[in-house]
Amino acid sequence: MTQPNADERLDPIADGIWRFDTRYTRPRHTGCTIVVDSGRAAIFDTGVPGNVDALVAAVGSLGIPADAVDWVIVSHAHLDHMAGVGPLMQRLPTARVAAHPSAAPHVIDPEKLEKGSRTVFGGDFVDQYYAGVEPVATERVVETDDGDVLTIGKRELQTVYAPGHAWHQQAIWDARTRTVLAGDAFGVSYPELVGDDGPFVILPTAPPQLAPEAMHETMDRIVGLEPARVVPAHFTVIEQPRAVAGELHRIMDEWLDIALEASSAEDLLERLNAACSADLERRGRGDEAATMRELYHLDIAVNAQGLWHWRRRREERAQKSR
Repeated sequence: MTQPNADERLDPIADGIWRFDTRYTRPRHTGCTIVVDSGRAAIFDTGVPGNVDALVAAVGSLGIPADAVDWVIVSHAHLDHMAGVGPLMQRLPTARVAAHPSAAPHVIDPEKLEKGSRTVFGGDFVDQYYAGVEPVATERVVETDDGDVLTIGKRELQTVYAPGHAWHQQAIWDARTRTVLAGDAFGVSYPELVGDDGPFVILPTAPPQLAPEAMHETMDRIVGLEPARVVPAHFTVIEQPRAVAGELHRIMDEWLDIALEASSAEDLLERLNAACSADLERRGRGDEAATMRELYHLDIAVNAQGLWHWRRRREERAQKSR
């Protein structure tokens, strides 16, 4: 597949589907996706405000003017995925935002999300990466439910409700290319840790809405579509979805046990790092543990927070039921 006049941050994924590297925190950490058909386009996730200029330029490099972008689809209301939606919509005069009904209010008024992110990441991090978050006018936001169809040119994109990481998450199914755009519904994997045995994957278990059973069900549902590929936001394209889903199911169960056994949030973080190192060791790739800790340290730290929050909620529910 050729890449005509494409921005250097674009990679072709399938016919008419391109991944844009937002370069959030570093190159090849977070991507959003551009779907092009018959001179029209949709953008799935937006990244953060700082990448909006480059994203608009990338769309233009594919021959799509700003007024030919019909949809900006939000996978879920976490700022690494949608902090740029407000500034982006100011550049796209005819586009509408498609968001799950629970995510749409955060698109219209992102203040609560920004405050929550300060709790998880700290104020300095939010100021560095999320500065410039803007609301989107209510009349430009469309609430999308499971199975809704968004038309781009002659192509139909179907929404797939995908809870587990967040209750307000949706994926996109492109039947033409048998591609799932997954957001955070199908693991995290970075290109630097793809080996002959496939990608090294972990789960995104960030607070506050982690729901393990729903995450299991979502992964099964995605595999049930029999996709040729799954495109997570972070970041490696998954071309063996069934095998990767099996690994993610195992990891979820293991991590829940770790969360229940940990003596503190700090102990949980260390145990997660040790579990990831052990996974590499089992695959004969133990010498990559230092690279894993470097590249996945932010993800694993946030995952530990989410798992600890899940445990605390579980304990509180148990207390109330006595």
